[in-house]
Amino acid sequence: MAYPLIDPDFTHWQGDLDTKLIDRLGLTTRELGVEARSLMEHFYSGTSIFGMLDLIVRQHALKPAK
Repeated sequence: MAYPLIDPDFTHWQGDLDTKLIDRLGLTTRELGVEARSLMEHFYSGTSIFGMLDLIVRQHALKPAK
């Protein structure tokens, strides 16, 4: 599937996801090595921020930052 070059809704979604990750784990999607293409696929398929957060935590077997 082709994705738009610039999509403000995706940018906000990714920013919100990174904010939640920083709050809970102290890391961003980039620092975790999550590919932008994967994020786009999840965004355009309707995955919520919390659904994606759960998926990332499970994939990386992460524990919340203290």
